[in-house]
Amino acid sequence: MNLRATNKAKRQRLIVSHAARLFSSTGYDLTTIELVAARSNVSPATIYNNFENKIGLLLAVLIEEGEGVQQIGQKIIDQRDSK
Repeated sequence: MNLRATNKAKRQRLIVSHAARLFSSTGYDLTTIELVAARSNVSPATIYNNFENKIGLLLAVLIEEGEGVQQIGQKIIDQRDSK
């Protein structure tokens, strides 16, 4: 992965992380792209360049959260199987 792609991936993870916190604390309806952008120290245009719209951003949050839950579940299964 080149530097540009690495930076884009980091920026996307940062945006998704801030969006997840805002969706959780503020709620989906009250969380705006502008608010996520401000918290992420990027412009709203940067968010739209990375995610089609607010629903796309929410889907990215759900995918990220789902992967985390899956990893936790796998650790629990592995621990149970090792006993």
